[in-house]
Amino acid sequence: VSANLNGKSLLLYNIVDEKEDPMELTFAPKENGVGCKYGEIISHHWFEEGSLLVGFSNGYLLSVSTGAKDLGEEKNMARFHPSALYTFAYNPHSKRAATAGDDGVRVIDTRDFRESKKDFIPAEEVEDGRVTALCWSPDGQILTVGTAAGNVYNFLAKMSVLSASNKVNVCYLSSLRELSVVDCGRRTKPIDITLKLEPAIIAVGAKHVAAGMNNRVYYHRITPNGAGQAPINEQEYVGIVKEVQLNHAFSVILTDSKAMIHPIEPSPTSQSQTKTFPSREEGSMSKITCVALTDEFLFYGTEAGTVEVFFLG
Repeated sequence: VSANLNGKSLLLYNIVDEKEDPMELTFAPKENGVGCKYGEIISHHWFEEGSLLVGFSNGYLLSVSTGAKDLGEEKNMARFHPSALYTFAYNPHSKRAATAGDDGVRVIDTRDFRESKKDFIPAEEVEDGRVTALCWSPDGQILTVGTAAGNVYNFLAKMSVLSASNKVNVCYLSSLRELSVVDCGRRTKPIDITLKLEPAIIAVGAKHVAAGMNNRVYYHRITPNGAGQAPINEQEYVGIVKEVQLNHAFSVILTDSKAMIHPIEPSPTSQSQTKTFPSREEGSMSKITCVALTDEFLFYGTEAGTVEVFFLG
């Protein structure tokens, strides 16, 4: 357990061994011996094993060891703000820290203590309000910033890299809930498609895109200028969707060692055209490991090492 002692030092207490005396962690003093040269301790956070991140009022952030052999040893130190640091937040998933100071918000990779210059948020973007709170989403994708003026801002700090291709069509995740589709043959401007969810998997065909998460997949038509962006079909499958592939009319889904193929757009004959592969229930040939879809054929590979073909005509 650690505690900030009035901004002057940190108290470390081992709650596992009650016989061990608490330790006080102090930092480099000023030349005159009065106070710390980094300023007062604003905040601290445990990270990695046996290390602390400590933010100081004069704009410094440092990592320090709490091990018995090297207690108080400074591993990394840098001044990220010219005059003052107000607060900071650490995300263990991305191993990045966000610091708020007099000039704005900066993002630092704690593995090498280097700032990500492209992620800098100047004070003007938070209406010149003093930042009083920072918080990461658990996955490190969104950084939330609160100000003394009562405003709360959410900034996209990291986005999943998702892309898919089909012949001349390429689609990619251009925002948390937006796909962009490019016809590489015509070199036209990207067509943006707004999604109903933040996808974990995407696919593109000749006329459609698919975006899904867990066991749900939404299907959209690729239309000029993104007109009519509402999903034309929404499907829930039994099991987590691992892969989606599209052609001009059909979608194939790989989920729980099974492959299901069905028309992309609903019609009176959709049910009769929906099939699940393989029909076998036991043995290694009953477990599908990969799929591929062309205009006329569905290919799938099994755990037994076989490749089977189904004619769509």
